[in-house]
Amino acid sequence: MKIKDHIGKITWSFSDKVMMVLFGLFTLFQLKYLDPSEYAFYAALLNINNWILMATDGFALQGLIQYGHKNKEEVNKLALGTSLIFSLVLAIVFFLFRDILAEMADSESYKLSLAYLPLSVLLTIPKNYVTKIFYRELKFDSVFYLNLVFFGSQVLATIYYIINFNALNFEYMLDIYIFGSGISAIAAVLMSYKYLKFSSLKELSIKKYLSFGLTVSQQSILHSIPKVYDLFIVSHFFGPSGAGVYQSAKTLYRTFDEASSAAHGLIYPAAVKLIAFKDKTQLVSMLSKAISMMLLLFVFLIIILNLGLTDYIINAFALTKYLGAINIFNLLILSGIFLPFVLITPVLNAMEKHKVVLKFVFISVIISLVIFIFIGMNFSLEYMAFGLISYNMVLGILSFIYLRKEIDFPISILFRSISDIKNFIKK
Repeated sequence: MKIKDHIGKITWSFSDKVMMVLFGLFTLFQLKYLDPSEYAFYAALLNINNWILMATDGFALQGLIQYGHKNKEEVNKLALGTSLIFSLVLAIVFFLFRDILAEMADSESYKLSLAYLPLSVLLTIPKNYVTKIFYRELKFDSVFYLNLVFFGSQVLATIYYIINFNALNFEYMLDIYIFGSGISAIAAVLMSYKYLKFSSLKELSIKKYLSFGLTVSQQSILHSIPKVYDLFIVSHFFGPSGAGVYQSAKTLYRTFDEASSAAHGLIYPAAVKLIAFKDKTQLVSMLSKAISMMLLLFVFLIIILNLGLTDYIINAFALTKYLGAINIFNLLILSGIFLPFVLITPVLNAMEKHKVVLKFVFISVIISLVIFIFIGMNFSLEYMAFGLISYNMVLGILSFIYLRKEIDFPISILFRSISDIKNFIKK
């Protein structure tokens, strides 16, 4: 893969993730007006909401890319129906069993926050559905503008509440998110109107589509557990205030997560095409460049953040109630060393090694949850970061070992970004 041939798509995708990182920094501005426990209750709703959307993305929407190039109208209809049913059923199940999560977190307040889950999920379905269509059509500029509407509307709503009330709480944060979701849902339909064409199934098998979706959704469900339910585990051991501080560290960590997400969005569709054409040379080239570049970037960020940049960011936003997030974040970013290797999982999925990836994810989740609980019982709040670190470490290492058995992928190729950068500068 020649980077210059895809510079437009990469630029839009990069800009989109930069915007998400900037919104993450804006979240720090929100935290200045938000009590840690109130933030924990809001984050719990948002985490479960995002977990449902990730599961739906795997079960109902990933097929838009996997099978949508030949049967677009058929896949559009099937994906829309399954995404609506699957996500709303999950939302209702969580709504009915929210008492269990509240008990797990050892706080009844979580029960109230999760009562709004069906509404938040319903409003975010259109944006997620259309975003996947844009990815299929390689319309990364449209993804950027849609997310701009989503985040921009939340920024405006936040400013309104701060100007008028000079404070934020769970109710205000919920209003802000609902407003942003509603506006972006309308924008999604308007922006994607020409792609929203549907037809009855003719060539595509429902069984094949759902079978693929079931395997991928199992990965999504397991993959998101350490990133979603860690908040409830932290709250159980350290209370809602501790959970709020921990979640603020994860907000800073969003830079690494979004960079990884951007790479996933680019790699999977490209890998599907390269594998279909049996072009292993270009597949190795693409993946090695992605891993090498991300590894170099993350190591650089880890060094400068631990040299004092994290302290500067927290103090710049005057987050006196969240000072404990500094040590958590400085440990959490060590996970960035292994995130580049997790990029191998979408390639394995494109190779239809879904069960292999599922096994690796399952092993990683079990190890991570054991570490979360062990640390919660024996150590202080800051060391909870090792729960996520262990997850990415295990998944990345297992995926890399398996990939090397399947294709020729020498370890030395991981450092190619250094020579690539030198050649790029010379040209």
